Amino acid sequence: MEKYIYFFERFHNHETGFKVAGELLKKTRSQMEELHDKYQLEHIEVVFLNEAAKILVECKRVLKWSYAFGFYIDEAHRSLYEFGQKDLERYAEELLESLEMHYKTEIREELGKLDLKAFTKYKNEVVSQKDKCQKVNLVIFQE
Repeated sequence: MEKYIYFFERFHNHETGFKVAGELLKKTRSQMEELHDKYQLEHIEVVFLNEAAKILVECKRVLKWSYAFGFYIDEAHRSLYEFGQKDLERYAEELLESLEMHYKTEIREELGKLDLKAFTKYKNEVVSQKDKCQKVNLVIFQE
């Protein structure tokens, strides 16, 4: 029974995270519009936000169901499974933090203009974190 409770609680926690990521995906669309309308950035320059949020939603979905899978996995494969799961959790949390928190602090303006250096740094950070999530998700859980 303890094993079931352990996996169920984590499944439920990631279900909540999945919902949060879904809300964040909706929010990134308005952020993209803001960057386009307020700072005249092209769609291609801001689409990374939407792509990253989509990957985050996918990672949260995979993490949620990885606990259902983990309940049944045999001991011979458990360490690889846990290694991939731990990495995906860490990278997904970093991506979530960047999309949710760093957007507000990194997208700065000076005298009504976007600080392009800060924006570029933020964009590179988000794209790098998105790539990490995507890679772990594909390599560990999709193959």
